[in-house]
Amino acid sequence: MPDPDFQLSADFYFPVEGTPSLDVQEVVKLIERSLPTAVIDFERGRQHVQANIDRLKSLEAPEIIYRGEYQLLDRTIYVEIPVPERAEKLVGFTWGFSYLNGCLGLECTPFDMDALKAGALFVARSLELDLSLESPDNLEIGILIKPGQLTPPDLIEKRFADLVSVSRVRPVTDDWQSRIESACVTWLNEHPAEQTANRWRAVVTDGYSLARSLINRLTSMGTVREASIVDFDREFWHSCLALEYKDWSGLVNLSGLPQPLLEGK
Repeated sequence: MPDPDFQLSADFYFPVEGTPSLDVQEVVKLIERSLPTAVIDFERGRQHVQANIDRLKSLEAPEIIYRGEYQLLDRTIYVEIPVPERAEKLVGFTWGFSYLNGCLGLECTPFDMDALKAGALFVARSLELDLSLESPDNLEIGILIKPGQLTPPDLIEKRFADLVSVSRVRPVTDDWQSRIESACVTWLNEHPAEQTANRWRAVVTDGYSLARSLINRLTSMGTVREASIVDFDREFWHSCLALEYKDWSGLVNLSGLPQPLLEGK
């Protein structure tokens, strides 16, 4: 089911293309050297992979779907990293670091936005990795948060690589929240995929509730200094909303509908 609270998680990547991959044993050495307070557990990694295999089997998935998972049983580690000077921890799993597949995906437990930001920056600095905070349902309602002040075109490049180019950036700082509200109502009421709409209706009351939850998550990052609609050079691509914070930059997009959603009422 979708997460109605949009609890973000932290994803970590190699900053430079062509960086040599690290297998799980090399990752263990790196974490032990760079993050001495971290907990590394192979058994919990194995249990995680086995649970995924069992879940796929219970869904009667073809064997080819989960066959490769068996290779990860003894190569996956659970990682638990205490957030400095806080009670929260960042937790997740990895079977190796690579430029193409990424390095680590960590959740904050218990979830706290300030703890996630502080812990993610700490891990990124310690392991010399790039960092993104992302929503769990990125293919439907996507949130991408990057440290630093990035321009909207830079954010689009981070999110969509070279798939699309920015054609126009339009400031909407004064009414970005009302535009989000209108977009969420339209998105939920008119989504062509009934299954997607029903999944979200099961966890939110209506489009206004969805909008409040999304806005609450975006403002939990801090004060929005500027907001802009980012238009693309291809008609079938949705516009995105770019947000500028003091020390972070964000991007929001709602996908699945043929019409623009951020134009307001």
